[in-house]
Amino acid sequence: MATINIDGKKYDLDSLPENAKSQLSMLQAAENELRQLQQKTAIVLTARNAYAQALKAELEKTDATDTQTAAAMEDSGTIQF
Repeated sequence: MATINIDGKKYDLDSLPENAKSQLSMLQAAENELRQLQQKTAIVLTARNAYAQALKAELEKTDATDTQTAAAMEDSGTIQF
């Protein structure tokens, strides 16, 4: 005999009305969907963080190049806009 525990009360699945079985099925489907969405959210957040780190590293390279270029221009007396 399969049972389900809801709010501390056990129910025999076989004796549930069809409408209750349908609601239980939809509840289980919703729970499964939430788990899948949580997994997808974790994947997307991980990807977002990786892209942010890659962007930051790229911008740091650009900043270093810009600093070197500015120093070279100051030495040559060239002003660039």
